[in-house]
Amino acid sequence: MKTKKILKVAAILLAAILLGACLVITFANDPAVPTWDNIFSSLGLKDSVTVEDNDFIVFLDVDQGDGALIVSNGQTALIDGGEDEFSERTYGKIRGYNVTDLDLIVASHIHSDHIAAIPFLMERLKTENIIIDNSKNRTEGDIKSLNKILGICEDKKTKVFSPIRATVVNVGDFELTVLGFYPELSGENNHSIFTMAKIGQTKVLFTGDAENVAEKKILNDGINVDCDVLKVGHHGSKTSSSEQFLSVATPDYAVISCGENNKYSHPNDEILTRLKNVGAEILRTDLKGDIVFTFENNEIGYETQK
Repeated sequence: MKTKKILKVAAILLAAILLGACLVITFANDPAVPTWDNIFSSLGLKDSVTVEDNDFIVFLDVDQGDGALIVSNGQTALIDGGEDEFSERTYGKIRGYNVTDLDLIVASHIHSDHIAAIPFLMERLKTENIIIDNSKNRTEGDIKSLNKILGICEDKKTKVFSPIRATVVNVGDFELTVLGFYPELSGENNHSIFTMAKIGQTKVLFTGDAENVAEKKILNDGINVDCDVLKVGHHGSKTSSSEQFLSVATPDYAVISCGENNKYSHPNDEILTRLKNVGAEILRTDLKGDIVFTFENNEIGYETQK
């Protein structure tokens, strides 16, 4: 009996060694440390959505920052990317969905928790186009990362577009529209690009870190911000998500991208109450990890991957 147990243990150890060797070979040329998603994908065991699946949006857990991956019919877009210190992890997550290139990046604004990882990602993921506020004489924001991004765009022939209201870009079956952009307002947060991703009758709204003044501006302009999924502004800070804005947006789902035990105490309790009052189901990256929304026949589904 003991001999059988020893042989069984030895067989398990041998299998583990062979598995480890396969993983080393598989990821030897990958600059990011493999995640479990990477590993499962390489073995054909991953049962979550991949780039071959149609029509999904992943709100990436990039700690205290923003990053969302849009995939449809083999086309891809990234809205923000998070801090540089988490860039390898973010790259690993994106590669975990078998994404090797990006048709479009949208940089909502130039604070580091939204754009600092983008240079790292662009060096490793071929990027065709980017929408970014690259206006000169900037005095606020992550100028260093902005200059890196523009330098990479020049080197790699990535097309650079300024955010212009009503610009529409198709990403597979998604229609991505620049709803609003207000560089005349005070503060980099209020320079955030409002972007709507629409597929069928379903709408997903991205607001960057837009604060109450920008929210009021877009409402006063008569722009329709009604949505099914809302990427909550400024990580759930009390400076955003006014009652007036939420009463018009009326999301069914509210995604808050923030770091676990972050120093800003995001999300704010008052904002959580406001979101509940408009009937939104709240999903937080600090609690749930990656949040993956799928869209089919105007139906929304989601799963979380911590």
